[in-house]
Amino acid sequence: MTVPANRRPLPRTVVCNTGPILALSRVDGLSLIEKVLPSLVIPPAVRDELRDGLGTDERRLAVWLERARIQAPAVAPDAFLAAELDSGEAAVIALAREIGAGVVMDERKGRRVAVMAYGLHVVGTGRILLEAKERGMIGQVRPLVEQMQDAGYYFSMRLKERLFQEAGEA
Repeated sequence: MTVPANRRPLPRTVVCNTGPILALSRVDGLSLIEKVLPSLVIPPAVRDELRDGLGTDERRLAVWLERARIQAPAVAPDAFLAAELDSGEAAVIALAREIGAGVVMDERKGRRVAVMAYGLHVVGTGRILLEAKERGMIGQVRPLVEQMQDAGYYFSMRLKERLFQEAGEA
């Protein structure tokens, strides 16, 4: 598998949204987040969303949350963020701006706001899977993407095709 020459290196520190954590938890992939993104921070709003359950294996998630670095106190999103995004996404972007970190987020609107309005480096769940494959942590990306979709996580057809192409699994 060759890494595309135009791919930016992962940020040293990232603030993670709820979606990627839930998606990876549904396929026993929480350890991939820790291995690929060793300096991961989540804002209290994301912790609260995760603790609300949302259909995940709560025991495994609770253990993982104990190890995740929770940034407190919460950084208040500006009026634009609060008006445009849900509370978790807004908190992720506000905290990333505050501490100079990248963002892990899959929601299209949140990604667009993070990049276009604030110039943040954003990666998604697919990038975590690609990095895990490149580092030999997983054999294939496709089965995990398909399992996440079977568990209710959404990947557009275009994104899946791009991921499988980059992973050499087209």
